[in-house]
Amino acid sequence: MIREDTPIEEYEIKGKTIYVKREDLTTTFPGPNNSKIRGVLSYLQKLKEQDITKVGVLDTKISRAGWIVSYVASNLGLTVYDFYPKYKDDKNLRFTQIMAKSFGANLVEQRAGRQSIRYTQAKKFMQSVGGVMLPDMLKLKEAVIENAKVVESMDKELLKGSIIVPTGSATILSGVLAGLCNLGLTNTNVYGILAANVTPKSRIANITSLLGELNFRPKPRVKIINAGFEYLTSCNISTPFPSDIYYDKKAWLWLIKNLEKLREPILFWNVGGEWDVESPYGGLEKGFRGDGFTSLSDVKSFLSKVMRNE
Repeated sequence: MIREDTPIEEYEIKGKTIYVKREDLTTTFPGPNNSKIRGVLSYLQKLKEQDITKVGVLDTKISRAGWIVSYVASNLGLTVYDFYPKYKDDKNLRFTQIMAKSFGANLVEQRAGRQSIRYTQAKKFMQSVGGVMLPDMLKLKEAVIENAKVVESMDKELLKGSIIVPTGSATILSGVLAGLCNLGLTNTNVYGILAANVTPKSRIANITSLLGELNFRPKPRVKIINAGFEYLTSCNISTPFPSDIYYDKKAWLWLIKNLEKLREPILFWNVGGEWDVESPYGGLEKGFRGDGFTSLSDVKSFLSKVMRNE
């Protein structure tokens, strides 16, 4: 279900070698093509062992959380409720909701608004049906553990310079930091490039909380950078590999602008594939690359089968 040994690719940019950890390839289509899946499997397995059969997940306009959870849950026989925001100008489901639905998710429409309010409403709904609501933004300590294992499996020499991690909730970043701690690499320069215009302090708090739960004390040097990106605004910088237009490309743009300042070796942590949530076929019909392997005809074929089975 999840690929453990995702590849590391090398690219020459402005005379420097950038190593790219292709964590987007934890799954390929019809999987969610996003490394946030790490930890979700073990978390849901624990819930199943507790005889919990219904789980809820909160989606944003551009997130793949519902797709991720539905994909994993479908292999465990769990029922998923995907709470997604409906905007005034929405006419159709987004690609991510279509994919969640393809794996059996029950789509629960919510009026677009503050995420914290939507989460509270969703949690109450899940309590009413005897289910469990997953943490907002999939902030799971299991994800920290699984991402730490990825770091620990890598060549230590690649981890001694600069690591650039696209950052949303800072869960994956926390896993990278935990892995470095386990390896005793406390001098690595780690940069968390925010995908949203939020305070770095809020993500430091998330890191502190997640690592604290796992009793991590020493931390490598981490700098959370707000480069002024708005969460719902995409970034279309060209990358030599498929990358998420709302997360990874923003971090790649920052990397290119600051390349001369970064200590080598330079490692870029690519989290997600290149999909357009607003397009019916994930943007492949417009030239987006998806996971880099799946063709437009493959996506169309998969979705047509889903529609025939409804």
